Amino acid sequence: MFPVVAVPGGRGNLGRTIVEAILEDGKFTPIILAREVGWHQSLDCRGEADGMPLQEDAALSEKIGARIIAVDYSNVQALTKLLEDEKVEVVISTLNLVTGADPELSLIKAAEASSVTKRYIPAIWGIKFGQEIIDIFPPAKFKTDVIDAVTASNLEYSIWIPGYFLDWFTYPGVKTYMQPFSIVVDFAHNTAAIPIRGDIPVALTHTVDMAKLVAKALTLPKWEPETYCIAEKITWDQMIAIGEKVKKTKFKVTYDTLDTLKTHTVAELPGHPEAYKFIPKPMLQSILATFGIMFGTGAFDLKYGHAIQDDFPEVKVRKVEELLTEAWKTD
Repeated sequence: MFPVVAVPGGRGNLGRTIVEAILEDGKFTPIILAREVGWHQSLDCRGEADGMPLQEDAALSEKIGARIIAVDYSNVQALTKLLEDEKVEVVISTLNLVTGADPELSLIKAAEASSVTKRYIPAIWGIKFGQEIIDIFPPAKFKTDVIDAVTASNLEYSIWIPGYFLDWFTYPGVKTYMQPFSIVVDFAHNTAAIPIRGDIPVALTHTVDMAKLVAKALTLPKWEPETYCIAEKITWDQMIAIGEKVKKTKFKVTYDTLDTLKTHTVAELPGHPEAYKFIPKPMLQSILATFGIMFGTGAFDLKYGHAIQDDFPEVKVRKVEELLTEAWKTD
């Protein structure tokens, strides 16, 4: 009997990627925790799906190869009982924190109260936000609230810091479960809107590679409070140069100033109107502007020593040029 890992939000996007990696690694049994509500999906620049019709869960469960269990995140006592009944030793959360932290805060309380749950990875999956980001984008506080809660708990935890996900620059040519999303560089339309300047490094990682390392990290005897998983740091100028080389065409490049970004607006890329079907334009512009400020002021120029892939050299972590070539190379 393999140890059990619960993945809240595991029906799609990042969560599904992690579930499949755990199944492939074969040392733990993943179960998926899902909201009891019907379909609701919102896009938070990572693209987590909150839920889907429960009648579809049986077919999806069979397709993924993991059980899907409906839960009420407002009921801490019921969550605790579920974690104990299912003998869940580890929780890996991929919940959407854009609209609120309450479900995750309840989950942390339940995991702490559970007699069998010992480890927890919170739904951060990016970088840690400072107060300066919260000031311009208040929903960022939901993530800091989650970090505060898990660090104050008695759980062994690790906050995964992969930088920004490469998936949005390599879709659809490279496998991903993330929702299509254009930010900074729109490779499909050979267009870029660079925030502030193009020479500031940005840490990048593909979710599929990170998920493999998440699965491997479950076997580590001790977790660090922060786990860095960075494929590469490059600048937007370098990324555009790679894109032009791979696609054999010049990109149309514009710049958004810091003052423009502070007004919660960005230059519209050709791919943005498609996203408006899932998220209102003003909200999308605000999210993009917030990330633009972070990109342009060096928040994603992460400084770190040890990276998790150093512990598992057998896991290939693909670099930017390799992924962009696979995604966009023309014959």
